[in-house]
Amino acid sequence: MKKCDHPNLVKLLEVIDDPKRRTMILVLEYMARGEVKWRTGQDGSQPIMPVARVREIVRDTIAGLEYLHHQGIIHRDIKPSNLLEDADGNVKIGDFGTAVFSYALRLKSAGPAAENEVHDTLLLDDRDLAKAAGSPACLAPELYDDLPPLTSPGTTVRPTIFRASSASSARTVQGDRPPMPTTAIDVWALGITTYFLLFACSPYGNFTGGIGKLMQDIPTWVFSFPETMGSDSVRMDSLEGREVLDMFSKLLEKDPEKRITLKELRVCAAYMQSRPIAHAPILF
Repeated sequence: MKKCDHPNLVKLLEVIDDPKRRTMILVLEYMARGEVKWRTGQDGSQPIMPVARVREIVRDTIAGLEYLHHQGIIHRDIKPSNLLEDADGNVKIGDFGTAVFSYALRLKSAGPAAENEVHDTLLLDDRDLAKAAGSPACLAPELYDDLPPLTSPGTTVRPTIFRASSASSARTVQGDRPPMPTTAIDVWALGITTYFLLFACSPYGNFTGGIGKLMQDIPTWVFSFPETMGSDSVRMDSLEGREVLDMFSKLLEKDPEKRITLKELRVCAAYMQSRPIAHAPILF
């Protein structure tokens, strides 16, 4: 991660290994404003920022994710608390505790430029991708099987072996090995995060069935939306609102193979209302 350098990623400056205390210390870039705040009000149910600011935050996140994916890294835990603001309000992705590196993804992203690289078969082993990790409320449907019982939607799931559902296992599989999760899991998490930022509530409503029940229901969950979005209360039946609904239908597509890509998302009308993406993709 020290080699990753992008304006929308929290920079890892140094790693200090203290063998006496059996402790590893990570020295990170200082983010003056801390994590993105997304709700206010006495009951925390009111959006804290206008729609235009949400666009800026999401655009910054898209730029950071594009860079990560090009480097062969899947974050696996995109959520509001892992998006941090510096003193100037620039948003950067942090907390790479559940991130995973896929050498195969790196080669695919690099294209012809990787033709001369040595293809180490050990590096090409992507079995770590076949483990579910992240925050339950933001996990994509293709990751919901076989997760341990949890008590809080904000809990981060540490790696657990992933087993494909009956729907996903119908796709191309070699032997009994389930299809590997892809960068599409970060796109889904971005969709859930955007929902939190715009509406200051969970996309799963006041679900009372417990996290285990929620995970069983997500593959067939039908999302609903409040009448307005953002602190400026933009109506969802307006042109802008309909564009956002169209965006959500693509972000929260249950089938990862049909889910919108980051490249496609960058030109989505819902994000092009105020200004271009803060940073063009910086891939190298």
